[in-house]
Amino acid sequence: MLERDSPAHAAVGISAMRTVFSLAWVAGPAIGALMLDLGGFRLVYTLAAAMYALAALVAFLRLEDVAVAPPDAERTAAAQHATRRPTLLLTALAFVLLQVPLTLGVQALPLFIAQDLHRNASNAGLILGLCAALEIPLMLGLGVLTTRFRLRTLILTGAACGVAYYAIALVTPGLGVLAAAQVVNALFISAVSAVGISYMQDMIPGEPGRATTLFTNTFPIGAVLAGPLFGVAAQLGYRSAYAIGTVLCAAGLVLLIAVRPAAPGGAARPVPPPPA
Repeated sequence: MLERDSPAHAAVGISAMRTVFSLAWVAGPAIGALMLDLGGFRLVYTLAAAMYALAALVAFLRLEDVAVAPPDAERTAAAQHATRRPTLLLTALAFVLLQVPLTLGVQALPLFIAQDLHRNASNAGLILGLCAALEIPLMLGLGVLTTRFRLRTLILTGAACGVAYYAIALVTPGLGVLAAAQVVNALFISAVSAVGISYMQDMIPGEPGRATTLFTNTFPIGAVLAGPLFGVAAQLGYRSAYAIGTVLCAAGLVLLIAVRPAAPGGAARPVPPPPA
């Protein structure tokens, strides 16, 4: 709808929509714990089913059928090189490399806190909640920045933040440093998860479904790859999970730098001036 009605604000809209996921990470565990105390697991799953039913009802009754607006000839011509399969696949591979540490880091966090930092594993919930809370304003802020800076610049900055966060986690002496580093982690997640969708969509304009699916699939692929790497970390020590994350983020950053699309996705989406 934004691509049709207000193309300059499409990336802002995607970032705002992505904040719903982060908001759920902040509120969901607390609501789940409350429902568990009030009625046990039966109430938790009943409430979850009711939420899905309500979402389906809203989609059926209220969501309009939006036709994809055809891209203008200039954007399509500029994107011809970027739509080549090797460019798309290498970009998707870079995002997979950046997504693996997201799952691996969450899996290892409670055990890392308990065994390496010698603190209560329940602190992992506080760390994850803090990161999710920070993501909300950062995603909205990055969405606004997409109208002023190149999407590619924001993506590369986010990937660099990923390298920095996992390097900090690798050498952190205590929980305080890890908590402070969640600002960098939230910047990484916000850039990759929110701006990444717009980046892929601008690489193949006129095919938002294909671009979104291509990007979205990088997360479950990364989660699958994180499983055996978590097993490796269990053998080497859970701090090694963050060494692996540092290497993967660095590899993803290098690959994104090497693969330079010729599409307009590298450019900012300027906001048109208000009418006189």
